[in-house]
Amino acid sequence: MTDSILEATPKSEEEIKNILCQEGLVFQKKRGLQIPQISEEELRSWFNKDYELGKIIISALVKFLESPAISDNFATHDERQEFRKKLEKKYGKAVYDYYNTNQLRVNSLSKVLLALDLLLSNFNSDNNAEEVEKEKAKLNKLVNGGEIDGRKVEKYRSLSLEGKLQVVYSFEDAIIKILTLLKNGA
Repeated sequence: MTDSILEATPKSEEEIKNILCQEGLVFQKKRGLQIPQISEEELRSWFNKDYELGKIIISALVKFLESPAISDNFATHDERQEFRKKLEKKYGKAVYDYYNTNQLRVNSLSKVLLALDLLLSNFNSDNNAEEVEKEKAKLNKLVNGGEIDGRKVEKYRSLSLEGKLQVVYSFEDAIIKILTLLKNGA
């Protein structure tokens, strides 16, 4: 096989997953999450004239919940970056983009934090804003380190795979809690 894009670009998610597995990546088991369904009417009532922004925010949160957690055996972040570059060159943008949705990436976690910042600053109701802010503060500490409920939390990058998965699960739980709070209290 050459180092150029494959003649048959993968078309399905299953094909992309197979390629990534062949490259030595491991898909972690997904939990059976019950993602609250947000209607267009709810979005419009929550965001009024900023409806399009609200749609982007909620979509980002839901996309994180639906994304895979993919682990690897790279010793350094530099090795992982080099792999990503080769991945795009070898298999094309679709495979590269799918790999970049990995929940275990710090960038994926940061996107959730940004979406929550935007949510808090653009949401039309004060109902549950304090609770959403508390959840966001906890998530921020899970990424950057700090103390939550009296226990010290290490920086995300220094955690084992199991520790990182626990952080991802905390993010998933918080997003579902926040979406549920919005549905029930807005």
